[in-house]
Amino acid sequence: MINLLSLEEKKEIRKDYHRRVHSVCLPLSAFVFFIAVLTLLPSYFMSLRAYEKILKESKSEEVVNKQSQEAEMRSLVTDANKKILLLKKVESKNGAWDIFNKILSMRPDGVTITGFSYEYRIPTANAKAQETVKAISIQGVSKSRETIQTFTNTVKKDRNFKSVDLPISSLISDSDFSYNINIVANE
Repeated sequence: MINLLSLEEKKEIRKDYHRRVHSVCLPLSAFVFFIAVLTLLPSYFMSLRAYEKILKESKSEEVVNKQSQEAEMRSLVTDANKKILLLKKVESKNGAWDIFNKILSMRPDGVTITGFSYEYRIPTANAKAQETVKAISIQGVSKSRETIQTFTNTVKKDRNFKSVDLPISSLISDSDFSYNINIVANE
């Protein structure tokens, strides 16, 4: 078939054809897009709800973690405060330093102290009749028996000490012998 139409008519027909294709395709593609959006909306709302739920749970978990950390820190601080109070209590009454200074001030010439140990025992919670005990042990060297006995008697006279024990084995030799004195201090 021979095309007898002029160029302008051909262009007009082609434009009309494109308009018709566009008028059919555009609403059809809009309809497809609308259906696609409708099918995605439920999953979007469900994911939004799940996100809010996870966010709420994470916030509550953070609060719980923060509270547990605060409780743990509080317990550590109270434990440390109890220990500090115990140390203040021990040191304020008659601490090891005070006892050692008292014993050093009583030491006569001829008595050398080479060692000093201090033990502070607190009764356990289930112990009924036990007291706190401050046990002191002094080691050293003395020039004579009389000097160490004088030193022991001087310490015994002090009211701050409950008992003072000088074992007899310390008095075996006549001069330059080592001794070990065990002392229990008052509270």
